[in-house]
Amino acid sequence: LVWIRASDVTLEGFTNTNPSAISTADNSAIICTSAGNLSNVKILNNIIDAPASPSRPSADFGTFGINCITGGTLSTIEVAGNIFRNIHAPATGGCCGTPVAIAIFFYADAASSGINIHDNVIHDITSGSSADRARAITISSNVGDVAITCNEIYNNGVGIRLTSSAGSGVEVHHNNISNNSVYGLWNASPNAVNAENNWWGAADGPSGVGGGSGDAIANTGGGSVEFDPWLAALQSDPCPPPSVIQVGIDIKPG
Repeated sequence: LVWIRASDVTLEGFTNTNPSAISTADNSAIICTSAGNLSNVKILNNIIDAPASPSRPSADFGTFGINCITGGTLSTIEVAGNIFRNIHAPATGGCCGTPVAIAIFFYADAASSGINIHDNVIHDITSGSSADRARAITISSNVGDVAITCNEIYNNGVGIRLTSSAGSGVEVHHNNISNNSVYGLWNASPNAVNAENNWWGAADGPSGVGGGSGDAIANTGGGSVEFDPWLAALQSDPCPPPSVIQVGIDIKPG
């Protein structure tokens, strides 16, 4: 377990795993938390693998890869280049209902912005109860202005979820989102989400509100999702580097 309790922190290059943990309390690989504001935190190029035993009997809230919660605001938080896998929530809850398994979770008590989630690989997030409790990314209370780009999100219950209290300005682009059994994107907020230019696992685009045969998109909170255009094929690199254009300039004396 790693606790980040201050601003201006970078956590990079670690492997975090605890597959024998059977505590019924919440298990999180990385917690970033503060009673006040938290800013300029970077979580980069880590491996988060099995932060708790898949056989533990119960949990209060669940099992998390990154559990980022603050009593104030979150700002300028970057989660990039990490691998999240084998995060499992037990079927039985403790204090707080059915547990969840979430790779990346953001929650704030005050309006927050500047969250950048990119170039991560997130797979095999599972639940002992129902697949909709197993989520790769969840954006929750007051967290808006979020960029979710260039990630590989597959073999989970839900790829990306916005809760009913999530903020506005969430952008989802150039991700490979596939084989998520319930939803690729679940917008339970009243806000619009721009999710153009993603691969949804099928050339005809997302199912659900999308009408295709790929991972489903759902709007259950009165908001909307803009998903057209979508990517028609799996991207070997969701965000390839930009091409370099060489420009020749002749400089003559005089």
